[in-house]
Amino acid sequence: MPSLTRSKPRREALDWKSARERLARSLQDDSQIDPEQRDRILTERARTLARKSTTLATTSTTRSAQEVELVQFRWAREQYAVAAEFVHLVIKPCDLTRLPGAPTHLRGVTNLRGEILPVFDLREWFEVDRVPRSDTSRWLVLGADLPELCLLTDEIDEIFALDPRTLHRAESDSRHGHDLVQGVTSDARTVLDGAAILAHPELVIGDEPNARPEVVS
Repeated sequence: MPSLTRSKPRREALDWKSARERLARSLQDDSQIDPEQRDRILTERARTLARKSTTLATTSTTRSAQEVELVQFRWAREQYAVAAEFVHLVIKPCDLTRLPGAPTHLRGVTNLRGEILPVFDLREWFEVDRVPRSDTSRWLVLGADLPELCLLTDEIDEIFALDPRTLHRAESDSRHGHDLVQGVTSDARTVLDGAAILAHPELVIGDEPNARPEVVS
């Protein structure tokens, strides 16, 4: 993978005081979790992939030891995927608090079970058209051991199995998110690197990684 280091000027600090005040007025509790069966199944499978047997529609009846599960989603008409091991939850878009001074790809922050998480929209990075939010829109809650950020998607399609060794190298281009791409499948699905997303310097908020504002009670 290319180096994630970027020689860009440091942005001015986000206005956390304003964000805390707005969170206290507007954010709600766990009612934001998606109750629909489809999203519950995706979430459960993403969190227990090491223990569950698969019933996915793959070309082989037996999964090889090298295969991993990926959550497939859409931005506009384009298909993307990220390893299920990084997906903690799939939720419907919910209350969002804007942050004054934030870059355009940081849509705001949300309250997930008392944790303040940033919500990112990376469609511009991948030169994908933004489409209006619809009933199919979902947020992927990504993280390593704990939820760290939300990634806006236009639709969640499925979970599928893939041997990473079959990925094709993505062509290098000027797209800002190219260093987040692990590879491309034979049927043109772009697989994102979950670890690279979580480590990317432009996808963390605050002065230090994992910094979180306090919710004003």
